[in-house]
Amino acid sequence: MSNIIVPKLSILSEEQVYGENKLKIFDLIRTEASLTDTAIIRGAMVSGCHLDGNDDNLKSRTGYYYLKDTDGYGDVSIVDNKGGYGGIYCDSRNGGIRLTIPYSLVKHLVLNITEGLDGLLRVEYGGYSENALDIFEQATLNDFYDNKKLDELSQGCVFDSRKHDEYNDGFLLESQTYYEHNKEIKARIRVNSSYSKVLLSNNMEYGNKDYVWTRVKPVIWLKHPDEDLMVSEKLISSGVRFYNQSSGYDGNFDKTELKWYLDNFLSREIFMINELMLNADKNDEDDYKETINNFIFYKDGMQKKVRIIVKTKNRKTL
Repeated sequence: MSNIIVPKLSILSEEQVYGENKLKIFDLIRTEASLTDTAIIRGAMVSGCHLDGNDDNLKSRTGYYYLKDTDGYGDVSIVDNKGGYGGIYCDSRNGGIRLTIPYSLVKHLVLNITEGLDGLLRVEYGGYSENALDIFEQATLNDFYDNKKLDELSQGCVFDSRKHDEYNDGFLLESQTYYEHNKEIKARIRVNSSYSKVLLSNNMEYGNKDYVWTRVKPVIWLKHPDEDLMVSEKLISSGVRFYNQSSGYDGNFDKTELKWYLDNFLSREIFMINELMLNADKNDEDDYKETINNFIFYKDGMQKKVRIIVKTKNRKTL
């Protein structure tokens, strides 16, 4: 068994987005970001703004995302749906999670790099549940699931099962499962939102407690050629309380609930798919079937276990 140190994820600071020495990527792109369906499913606020200006493109809808800093009034800073600066109560669970990680930590694990017309590098590192499958695939997978015809591939995403308004209650683990279907990894994720209905990029509406099938894909990171830090192109997820008080946040990100979640869950989940895919590439291609989480699966039914170690009032509205 191999002991693997999982690279730790973080989020952006106010200085990196708006400061005099802001990241160079924000000279080339806007500060707002679009959401994955997974972020919407797990409670992120969705706006009527679209990153690409196309109101028909449901994949380009923007949301707000947390920054590390306090807004100066004891609340947490955010980038809003139009790229502006704002603040929200710290015990909010509906902020989007936009991730950062140094390229130098994971460059040996990168799956692919492309250069965009904007001059930024798009780096594929790790994998995570992204957008909802179409109506036909939803029906097919529901039928397979009900009839126990899907290959279960161990634990997938871990979320906070608390409702958006359970402000005084801490993290309550809700783990969901990855499955293999048509040589792809699929996730079955429960809707947990402040909205009674959510509209996803497959043009279907879902209510709370409904389950949605999504596709697990490589996470795309933006990197400027002159800088080491990578920033996730989209808001990856949501639904985790930023801090355990409505106000009084002093800007120490290391003591927040969100930081604890990144260190103990999200960093591992994104990394594990990436690492195991690379491990699998070293095996005989004829024997290889699929990798997921802490198992490598082979066509003859044998499994190779890989050990992963993780060191571990009236509310304001936007």
